[in-house]
Amino acid sequence: MKAPMLLVLGIAFIFGALTSSIGGWWHPYATVLIKNVDQRSVTKIEVNFQNTEGKGVMDLYLNEPLKSGQQVDFHFYVESEGAVSIKAHFADSETVEGIAGYVELGDKKSVEIHNDGIRLTRRN
Repeated sequence: MKAPMLLVLGIAFIFGALTSSIGGWWHPYATVLIKNVDQRSVTKIEVNFQNTEGKGVMDLYLNEPLKSGQQVDFHFYVESEGAVSIKAHFADSETVEGIAGYVELGDKKSVEIHNDGIRLTRRN
């Protein structure tokens, strides 16, 4: 009697683990793909994340300037859902800002840096 019950519990555990991994529950990171479509090079990118626990600013330091047509993937830890905004600094000291939108565990967003702002191009 105990062996079939243990088998059922084992199958239920495996099914739950698979379901949670597919749903992103074990992936506490979000990804923002940032592409520069402006003619100027980007030297620094600030990613601002705000949720109910507070606000954080993460600076993305680039090894070399992000030239026109180049892309960088930014992965960051998120405990819960929140809002993400991005600020790009060009080599000529100009900056542009934009909102990447709502982000939660496992999300992947794509944004483009334009001369007049940052635009969301793909949602999860």
